[in-house]
Amino acid sequence: MADPSDFKELEKMLDKQDAKSKAKKSPSVAQLKPDLAAGMEKISLSTEEDKAARKAKLASQTFEKKPKLTKEERRAQQEAQRLAKAAGAPAKTAPKAAAAPAPPTARMQYDDPKKVAKYSKSSVIQRTQAQKQVALFSHLPQFERESSLSLNVGFSKAEIHPAILSLGLKYAEGKLVGGNARCVAMLTAFQQVIKDYHTPPDKVLRRDLDKTLRPLIQFLIDCRPHSIGMGNAIRYVRNVIATLDPSKGDDDAKTFVLDEIDQYIENRIVMAMTAVSKFACSKIVDGDVILTYARADIIEVLLKQAFDQKIQFRVLVVDSRPHFEGKKLIRALAEHGLPCTYIQINALSYVMKEVTKVFLGATAIMSNGAVVARVGTALCAMTAHEFNVPVLFCCETYKFSDRVQLDSITHNELRDPDELVNSYAADHQRLTNRPEAEASAHVLADWRDLPNLKLLNLVYDLTPMEYVSMVVTEIGMIPPTSIPAIIREYRKEYNNEDAVHLP
Repeated sequence: MADPSDFKELEKMLDKQDAKSKAKKSPSVAQLKPDLAAGMEKISLSTEEDKAARKAKLASQTFEKKPKLTKEERRAQQEAQRLAKAAGAPAKTAPKAAAAPAPPTARMQYDDPKKVAKYSKSSVIQRTQAQKQVALFSHLPQFERESSLSLNVGFSKAEIHPAILSLGLKYAEGKLVGGNARCVAMLTAFQQVIKDYHTPPDKVLRRDLDKTLRPLIQFLIDCRPHSIGMGNAIRYVRNVIATLDPSKGDDDAKTFVLDEIDQYIENRIVMAMTAVSKFACSKIVDGDVILTYARADIIEVLLKQAFDQKIQFRVLVVDSRPHFEGKKLIRALAEHGLPCTYIQINALSYVMKEVTKVFLGATAIMSNGAVVARVGTALCAMTAHEFNVPVLFCCETYKFSDRVQLDSITHNELRDPDELVNSYAADHQRLTNRPEAEASAHVLADWRDLPNLKLLNLVYDLTPMEYVSMVVTEIGMIPPTSIPAIIREYRKEYNNEDAVHLP
């Protein structure tokens, strides 16, 4: 039997071996302290040397102070720099910052006295401001209705061509209405002006002809603000004139411009109406009940064409004050043999439940898909949307605009408020069966004498994009979101030509 003391000696020997192996593997803290102290001393020495070197370097450098100039010396220096720049010599000036792109031209705002004064100087005729203006629409032109004598058009300083003079008075009197009719009449008047134009000596045709057209265009705008489509047509004609070949003779150049205007009328207006009616007609089937508002030339052509194709459908014509344009449409459709129903706009929601499709005309379509049309169109589109009835707007592409519009207040047109009074008088005479009743027999007769009463006669309203199901154009049926793409494609097509550029 082993002695216990032997086991104790064996344990002591094993403990000594473990201690020796641990000592070999890791040094003790006492052994590490001298090495750590030596390293810290080296770091402190290097930082002290760096500080001393930087101080010596700064002490060796000398900075020359810029002499302080007096006020007279600074002026003399600036004058010398200005003279050097004028003489073409390089002058040490601070580099100029990159010029920011010019902002788009702001539209005329009639609530700014300075702008109104500036605009009145460029106007061909001076019109009388409305006596009772609506404050919310003070930024839009509001004029009193005047005769040709009070307009002083015959005594204007600018020479107004007889064709333009006659056209402007028709605009002012409201005898010529409708976007296509106004645009075609304007382009035809421009053709007459170009035919009668003769280039003065020492003048260039393309510059002098454009200068001649400017006051004529301003005269038409003074009589009545132009529409989006008319503005695009004006820019087209001016671009054609501006890009004329200088080597051409006057007769050849005038013939070229006249031909371009004819092609514009034929391709962008006349043929476009035919193509639009053809595309829209394919959406009408037997048993349809078509609703339309007021009167649009393109809608009239469309409905007559669909009836000629033996499609069985009927039409609901919605109308409103003050012009009652729907009466002319329903008269034309009835004479053509279409079954029609005539209603006022206050009965719109009552008849909408039997409508299958809504076809509306448009004055312009903006790049955000909003539609500008005769006031009351937006109400028809929104009501149809609530009844889940598709709304199709028929519009030629020359009425597209790259501008964005969100409401009917910022940009609109105001007509004579007395038109509301006259239409009320007509209704009063019809309802009372008294043809001899005068306009002064109703409550609005003396509206100008009532201090708290103002009449507002808006021409257009705006239909948001979400209420537009489809836009029918001469290139096909497209969603309202594709309007910017159509504008870009037309610009690419026309920019590839040398003489013609799309406005």
